[in-house]
Amino acid sequence: MKLFVGIDVSSQELEACFMNADGDKLETLTVKNNLNGASHLRDQIVAAANKLAVTEIHIGLEATSVYSWHPAMYLHQDPALRERKAKVFTLNPKLISKFREAYADMDKTDRLDAWVIADRLRFGRLTTTIVMQEQYVALQRLTRMRFHLVHNLAREKQYFLQNLFYKCNAFTTEVDSSVFGHALMEMLSEKFSLDDIAEMDVADLADYLRDKGRNRFPDPERVLDGIQGAQCLLSVPGIGKVYAAGLLGELGDIERFKDQAAVAKYAGLTWRRHQSGVFEAEDTARIKSGNRFLRYYLVEAANSVRMRDEEFGEYYRKKYHEVPKNQHKRALVLTARKLVRLVDVLLRSGQLYTPRRKVNSAKD
Repeated sequence: MKLFVGIDVSSQELEACFMNADGDKLETLTVKNNLNGASHLRDQIVAAANKLAVTEIHIGLEATSVYSWHPAMYLHQDPALRERKAKVFTLNPKLISKFREAYADMDKTDRLDAWVIADRLRFGRLTTTIVMQEQYVALQRLTRMRFHLVHNLAREKQYFLQNLFYKCNAFTTEVDSSVFGHALMEMLSEKFSLDDIAEMDVADLADYLRDKGRNRFPDPERVLDGIQGAQCLLSVPGIGKVYAAGLLGELGDIERFKDQAAVAKYAGLTWRRHQSGVFEAEDTARIKSGNRFLRYYLVEAANSVRMRDEEFGEYYRKKYHEVPKNQHKRALVLTARKLVRLVDVLLRSGQLYTPRRKVNSAKD
């Protein structure tokens, strides 16, 4: 017999609903979202499990910003719950929202939300538990911060380029230099005024950029020592420390996933089939759910790998030429899907990558 515990999380409270395998509501309770509240909830779960002689406990929480992280961690690590084979799931809010639509006349309250979560747990097909090993969580915090900074930097660069174009719209066509290189940043912010730049001979400007442009930002360091599977991923041409850290931080222990298809679904690299009668759609849409952080690192890693590994490069070019529009984006996402299979095999086997053809050296 299984016990299902749905928990609706807010910044202040945890609203819990206990349900048996038949869908009967056994108990509801509200506790504070703090250590004392989580401890009391744990005690109630253990008491219910002992009373019903359950063989397994499934606990589900919506992924609600940072509010669900601490109770999920506490319940996952609790020894008494581990002895009773408790599994903790953090559920995508979209999944719960879609499931709720089956109950069209249901009100929207915290207590009913907990009931819906418990009922969704009862239906099953939730094979992926949360990443909870301490080393993976620490890595995940670093790589998600990098994700945040990269996207913010890209947005700020676009804004800067708009203003730069107003001032010197012919710069990128006359000077072969990165707009955001060290030399240009110094030139614009410290060395010269815009009038000085406008009056400068293009040859002199190019010489200045060549002289100052030798500096490079070093690759960010990530501590991967002790993380199982790190060396396996680093053996793939194009996957360096940054991409390996991003992938491992989101995947955690690969045994959380049944197979490579489950990994792809978790990353949102799955396409829905559209078939009715004899009709079979050729163009299908990628699912909108999935872990966007894992998807980002898979796509970025695929872009790096396809430029350094001949097999992945050929696959990318094949997919690129299959369609007349959105060629790069489509080919890159499909290459990322192919990379999922490789990542899954390497992490499960613990083997290093052996390319089928000669490859160039690589780094992120």
